[in-house]
Amino acid sequence: TLDDVRDCAPETSDLLQTQQPSSTRKKQSAKMDSDDDDMKEVVEGPLDEDDQPHGFCTVTYSSSDRFEGLFVHGEKNGKGKFFFFDGSTLEGFYVDDALQGQAIYTYEEGGALHGTYVDGELNGPAQEFDVDGHLVFRGQYKDNIRCGMCWTYYPDGGFVVGEVNEDGEMTGNAGAYLYPDGSTALYGTFVDGELIEARLATLTMQESGRPHFTVNPDS
Repeated sequence: TLDDVRDCAPETSDLLQTQQPSSTRKKQSAKMDSDDDDMKEVVEGPLDEDDQPHGFCTVTYSSSDRFEGLFVHGEKNGKGKFFFFDGSTLEGFYVDDALQGQAIYTYEEGGALHGTYVDGELNGPAQEFDVDGHLVFRGQYKDNIRCGMCWTYYPDGGFVVGEVNEDGEMTGNAGAYLYPDGSTALYGTFVDGELIEARLATLTMQESGRPHFTVNPDS
């Protein structure tokens, strides 16, 4: 019955908080606070004729953040890694001082975000993993915020899928929680990441990566 299905589902308050974790928003951009003009820094490594980092250098900022990587006349160019004061890290490839392409942000507790960067901003496909390496999020980012169709996965094998709004939170009347059996779902309305109303449904097909559901008329 629907009641039995509901009993097996996560609490609606636990269903997909799609906003990007606030503790990491400022860090998932490669335009770090550590790069501010008024931030003091200590450079260990070779310098060019203008006393700018040139080659492999370690730069420690007054914020206690640290960057290790390749520089060309003061700009990050090549592989590099930020070590933040709270234990989190950001590793990738820099071009003209901006993070470009695939990079990995590792949270202080050990989980990780594998994302695509354009000019130092998260733009493109991304996946997030928990500390044990299990997939917990799949979707897209635009200017460091989740966008479009997103999936959030739970330890029991269930997941939530739907469109997110401009704040990266699931909102709309076409979201669903899919149970671990892979076919039974609660299909309904999300507002700011919370399931407000839902009906029992069945996953019928997936087209171009988007799931389609048939709603139980008696639910």
